Amino acid sequence: MSTLESLVRDVAHQAAHAVEADGLSPEKIGTALGISPDKARSRRTGYLYHR
Repeated sequence: MSTLESLVRDVAHQAAHAVEADGLSPEKIGTALGISPDKARSRRTGYLYHR
């Protein structure tokens, strides 16, 4: 894995934890990212647990 890929994974992991701590719903996350709530939930879960 390149340094850039590692950095992106770390930032995504930190962002997922911040979203979780703030209690943002998948609906709000999805709206902000322009994706469905299901896809937002899946991404958040992936970034939280697959570091």
